[in-house]
This record gives sequence, structure tokens and C-alpha cells, in this order.
Amino acid sequence: MRRARTVVPHGALIEEGWGSDADVSFDSLYVLIGALRAKITQPGENELLHTIRGVGYSLRFESC
Repeated sequence: MRRARTVVPHGALIEEGWGSDADVSFDSLYVLIGALRAKITQPGENELLHTIRGVGYSLRFESC
């Protein structure tokens, strides 16, 4: 939420979520983002979490 509307790199998300010493793959992050999307997005709503290929993710609040 602190970085809404900015692109947060994969590495920064892994470091914040698991710590700098953790051995976490990008696949684990991908699974977590998928689960998070399922929880925060209601049917018929626009996606809030956007994938920026090769870089990371962005949280956007877009009005209809």
C-alpha cells in the first residue's frame, strides 16, 4: 500500500515478505500474488494488482 501506483520489483517484494536471508524463488512469489489477487478482487471488478513483466508488480486503484 505504501508504494501504490509504483512498480515494486520482484526482489523487493521477496526481501520485504521473507527477509534478505530467505531462499525464495520467483515462482513462490507468483503463487502468493495469485492467492492475493483472488482475495482482494471481487467478481466484475477491475484487477488491482498488475504484473509488469520482467520487473515486478504494481497496485493500482482505477475508477470506472
